[in-house]
Amino acid sequence: MNVVSFVGDDKKKKEAEAKANKTKAEEDEEEEEEDDEECEDDEDEEDDKLSYDESEEGVQVPVSKAVDEEEEEEEEEEEEEVKMPPKRKGKTMPQKKATPSKSATVEDITGDMAGIGLEENFSHSMNFVQPNMTFGHINASCKTINIETLVPTLPNSFFCVRLMPSQAILHVQIRVPGIFYDKNRQIYALGGAGFNDNTHQNTAHNQCIDSIEAKCDDGSSDGGPVKIWGDPMEFKLPFKCEEEVDWEVQFFPNDEGNLIDTLGGQQFFAVLTCKLTSIEKPKPRNAGRVRVVNLPQAMDEEAGSLDDDDL
Repeated sequence: MNVVSFVGDDKKKKEAEAKANKTKAEEDEEEEEEDDEECEDDEDEEDDKLSYDESEEGVQVPVSKAVDEEEEEEEEEEEEEVKMPPKRKGKTMPQKKATPSKSATVEDITGDMAGIGLEENFSHSMNFVQPNMTFGHINASCKTINIETLVPTLPNSFFCVRLMPSQAILHVQIRVPGIFYDKNRQIYALGGAGFNDNTHQNTAHNQCIDSIEAKCDDGSSDGGPVKIWGDPMEFKLPFKCEEEVDWEVQFFPNDEGNLIDTLGGQQFFAVLTCKLTSIEKPKPRNAGRVRVVNLPQAMDEEAGSLDDDDL
């Protein structure tokens, strides 16, 4: 029994020594790792100090080192953003537009406007859209249609009435009065001490008129004022009509709003009236007739002889 006990004690003692040696070896390794880390930290601090000193003296810092530092800073900023609570959304105050000073010249203001594209901020249309009415009726046993349109008070030369080849569509065109696209119109209306040829409103007006003339000039002006016709107003007819269109401009006195006193003379409304007749002509109506029939002479003699025998 004593031998067995002695052998067991030796075995336990060896195991304890092996365990103690292993623990001590692990502790030594950990101490070595800590020493290595401290050495690396010291080296990093020395490198940072040297790079800082070199940058102060004008020596360029290595690119790889700078890149590593920037990456570390970005990672730290991302971590801080993750930790920070989200910002509350608030209303942003609109920025006030800068107003030109009183000493700014017209050229300065025009140049500023050109920078934001206002020099091309215009559009135009030379087309007329007028109130109108259409009604059909019978005239001299023929189907007839009237198209009546309220138009500007203008002479006949400002109107063009045409029946299309299909004879089922009527076109009415109106010429634009020249005063509307006269470059001096702004000066006529607003000219004065504060409004002149160089005012931006006037220069923009002239640019718009240049665009109108370039688009609407058909080459018939021969160097004179451009004549501008609006696109035709189109009227679809319920039946085909004769090519000849009977049209006229009817003027009616306009006393609305005391215009006579304001403008110093009689004013008028103008109505363009077009009358078209169907190509279908009515067939003559058979109303019956009366006819006298004369008997031949032989029949008269026979009739007389019969009368004698009867007697």
